Amino acid sequence: MPRPSTDHKLLIAFGARLRALRDAAGFTQARLAERASLKTATVSLYENGRLSPTLSTICVLARSLGVLPSSLLEFDPAVGAVAAASSTVEAPVPEEWAALAEDDRQLVWKLVRALARHQAPALEP
Repeated sequence: MPRPSTDHKLLIAFGARLRALRDAAGFTQARLAERASLKTATVSLYENGRLSPTLSTICVLARSLGVLPSSLLEFDPAVGAVAAASSTVEAPVPEEWAALAEDDRQLVWKLVRALARHQAPALEP
């Protein structure tokens, strides 16, 4: 039996990371697909390592999950293991996030985006 290629290992690792973040957000594949304007089957193909996402798709998926695009790539490509997030900011607790109503989640992200826009000029050199 042939050994999986490096690209295939990366796709499997990406899919596992996408699934983990989707589960942490409390979304079904259908809900993530709706939020990202994708087909549910497409999300399934990504999660199963059968379809390679474009950079723009990674960004759309990340935005739909409320995470940074780099969060989708936090894994060890050599073994396909999902790595622990390396952020100094504490992420929302998945259970607490999942317990929020969709309207409340959207309000939280509106506040986060507004704060990010407010802070952006201060971050420029």
